[in-house]
Amino acid sequence: RNMDWHDDLTLMKHDINVVPQSIQAQNLLGIHLLTNSFAISDAGQQNTMRLEAVEHIKKANTLNPGFFNYNYDLGRAYTLLNMPDSALIYFKVAGEIDTNYRDVSINIANILLNKRNYTDAIPYFIKLIQKDPNNYQLYAQLSFAYFNVKQFGLSIQTNELAIKRFPNQLQPYVNIATCYTMTNSNDSARVWLNKALILSPGNPDILNHLKNMK
Repeated sequence: RNMDWHDDLTLMKHDINVVPQSIQAQNLLGIHLLTNSFAISDAGQQNTMRLEAVEHIKKANTLNPGFFNYNYDLGRAYTLLNMPDSALIYFKVAGEIDTNYRDVSINIANILLNKRNYTDAIPYFIKLIQKDPNNYQLYAQLSFAYFNVKQFGLSIQTNELAIKRFPNQLQPYVNIATCYTMTNSNDSARVWLNKALILSPGNPDILNHLKNMK
């Protein structure tokens, strides 16, 4: 086997032909291909390696269905391949196997948000905030989802919760003002924009927003 020991990946690719039904061998080769793809500068070669990784991890998943790691790693691989629909399938399966692994919910929520499937993304962000209430980004994403389905009251509530935990964050004040603007409640919008100016005196965007409301 010394002739095949150029590196770990070369050796694994040789050995997989000897043990094609080995769950561990298929998975390890898939993970190594995925990991080594980051060292490739050419995008085409990188994607080719990641597609090869998918096939081996899929094989492991077929040989041992219902295992969390294989489904999660397939989700990761398809995300890297910019194939969100496929990634979503496997992340959802992984989420059913392990309901407590936070990264799965984050990946699902972000994919849904990027696909503009705001209604389905909302429950994931709600649960994520319950588990991680000190993560401002989650509040921002939830309020954004509510805003895009025109649930302005819930978007306002989410931003108010964010302000309670992160009083020095400027964006929730502006978000609330924007929601009030959308409902033609300009007086309320001005109140929140003026609160935002206390945090960021002379902010040109906020001043311009106030000027356009006059």
